Amino acid sequence: PAHMEQVETAPSNMHIVLYGNNSQGQNLSLFDVASKKTLKVKWHVSGARYVDFTPSVQVTKDFILMGYEDSETKHNHVLLFDFEGKLLADIALQTEEGAYLYSHSFAEEKAYLYIATDDSTLSAFKISKD
Repeated sequence: PAHMEQVETAPSNMHIVLYGNNSQGQNLSLFDVASKKTLKVKWHVSGARYVDFTPSVQVTKDFILMGYEDSETKHNHVLLFDFEGKLLADIALQTEEGAYLYSHSFAEEKAYLYIATDDSTLSAFKISKD
């Protein structure tokens, strides 16, 4: 029920992830691909406000990574969800005032999350499934 800007398929091809950013806030939805004819919303999360810069979403075999701007402080985070909708991690980014999350990428082989912001910062985080 929201404007969507990005569509990603899970590597298992059993889920479709939709992300959007509109006047109602940021939206992330996971759909089960039950059959070739129907899609069922498995879960949906939504932020409290529109964000100025729309971050991307990445889907890996184990996680859904979503860039997120906190509505109170306007600081950026990367949120990690599992395919059941459980929030596994909330990585707060230490950025200069007014800086945005620019890009993130997860290297599955080594389980490193790389995050770049527009204040010329590159950060690396080791992510584990535990």
